[in-house]
Amino acid sequence: MNQRMQFLSKVSETLLIPLYIRAMESKKKNAMLKDPMAERLIEKIDYDFCSLDSYLDSGSCCIIRAKYYDSNILRSAQNYTSTVVVNVGCGLDTRHLRIPDEKITFYELDLPDVIEFRRKLMPEEDKRYQITKSMFDTTWLDTLRWRHSDSHFIFVFEGVLMYFTKEQVRFILNNIADRFPNGEIFFDMCNKASLKTNFGLLRNFKSRFKMALNSGHEIEFLVRKLRLKDQRQYINEIPIGSQNMDYWSLLQFNITQ
Repeated sequence: MNQRMQFLSKVSETLLIPLYIRAMESKKKNAMLKDPMAERLIEKIDYDFCSLDSYLDSGSCCIIRAKYYDSNILRSAQNYTSTVVVNVGCGLDTRHLRIPDEKITFYELDLPDVIEFRRKLMPEEDKRYQITKSMFDTTWLDTLRWRHSDSHFIFVFEGVLMYFTKEQVRFILNNIADRFPNGEIFFDMCNKASLKTNFGLLRNFKSRFKMALNSGHEIEFLVRKLRLKDQRQYINEIPIGSQNMDYWSLLQFNITQ
């Protein structure tokens, strides 16, 4: 029997967007990203995914973002004997299957309705754990620091932080930076012009972006322990022909002592 969607908010429901886009891309013969689990999941979920078809052409950002972070996580993990990757606002992310590595432990964090649904579809397994908390409940940070005191940490906010205010983003990033010196933080962000227009798909989900950046260096003023490691626009990562990708940037930060 297919699992029926029951989320507490429209924001939580947006997790279906990247899932569907990854699944449709994965089905292509020459796919940029292979994600067999995403293909299986959309067959298990009772939802009208066809309602998202009109947005597939502009969905390259989700594919490029996933591929970019997958490759950079693997590259970073090669330098350490043990790495912990925390997917914050994980939704139905399947990265643990796309980049299996014995040296990486995955934690998936999201709100209770999302994690409950996720557990029905993808139960916990060895080296992959699920955390049912708001990211602003910082007790989970202390637990992870205690549990993996000798590990390198990478925090991934994929399609997450733009939904929150600058003060909320400052709060969570500062709390991470204070606890995990020498760790890394990956996230993506739209530019400030995007806040004026909002994207059609988001309007359909009754969602809005609240934060934007024109440069990753702006974060260094918000969070003094972060140093910009890499910033690139989606447009530089995708084939010619895709639209609106210059609104977005992929960002990586190192945490300093």
